[in-house]
Amino acid sequence: MIPDNICFEAITALDFPCYVIDASNYEVILANPLATHWGVRKEKKCYELTHKRTTPCDNLEHPCPLKEVLRTKKPFRVKHIHETIDGKKGIFEVHGCPIMNSMGNVTYMVECSIDITEQELLRQNLTDTENKFFEVEKMATMGELTASIGHEINNPITILKGYATLMKDNKISIEEGLKAQEKTIDRIVQLLQGLKTLSKVDVNTDELVDINETISNSLKLILPLFKKENIVIQADLQTDLPLIRGSVGAFQQILLNLFSNAKDAMSGREKKNILISTASKQQEVIFRFSDDGPGIAPEHMNKIFDAYFTTKAVGKGSGIGLRVVRDLTRKLKGEVQVESSPEKGAAFIFNFRLP
Repeated sequence: MIPDNICFEAITALDFPCYVIDASNYEVILANPLATHWGVRKEKKCYELTHKRTTPCDNLEHPCPLKEVLRTKKPFRVKHIHETIDGKKGIFEVHGCPIMNSMGNVTYMVECSIDITEQELLRQNLTDTENKFFEVEKMATMGELTASIGHEINNPITILKGYATLMKDNKISIEEGLKAQEKTIDRIVQLLQGLKTLSKVDVNTDELVDINETISNSLKLILPLFKKENIVIQADLQTDLPLIRGSVGAFQQILLNLFSNAKDAMSGREKKNILISTASKQQEVIFRFSDDGPGIAPEHMNKIFDAYFTTKAVGKGSGIGLRVVRDLTRKLKGEVQVESSPEKGAAFIFNFRLP
């Protein structure tokens, strides 16, 4: 025979706050000792005790578990910030489970609150560290691009001076000279705009990402710089490619790291080709980036995404570029794989799930 007090003994044995709420009026009818430590008391409204409110929780930050359980008649889980009687706050993972009568109606809800404050703080610290990690790599990439753009801008500036001299000496008409200068200035603006866009990269936004558009915009910045290195870039982009969800900045950073890595890998080689392609298949968008570099040695294949692993000479690489590529890919709900053979180049294949 089951003892009458088995319910109370069961929740008392739990090592986290647990209490039973009357579904008709939000009153706590039973609470274990750990719940009382956080200020939960019998015959009090749950929202009064844990949130110091006068009405049930109803916003996006703190959706009411009881309302959801009454609506769906199914267990519900959410994160809440709960407050004790002495004002101490903690982050809790709240689980609400329905108790139904013989008619199938929810009469009570068992609510268990697991303190995840420490885990959330650690997760936030990890996120902050990752963001600093991404920022370091972005600044390194920007440093390389800034140096290249500085050299690239010198050419149109020289052209501007040349046209000014020609107009001054009346060797060309002012109208002809101004038109030529206008085109040259547009080129300078395009280079600087590309750098400005990169400097504002935010890898944490949540938006719809057009991969093809991001590739095209990045190529406007990359093509003239790589042309000077005799690197040929070919793009085979599927039309009407579905959008993915994530951050445009994150995908742009992935591209720039891949371009930078490929440029270094192909340095000194006769063939310098980069092929970019996009395609969609079922519920995925596939992005492929390949180069004509020396490839990756078999013994290095399982290390290329490790932080600070590099085969470049000292001072030539940080060893975090491909690690950033992998981490940002995961932020975009994707996975990346690499295919390579010595002296046959390397290909990075990305699979992004559709929203």
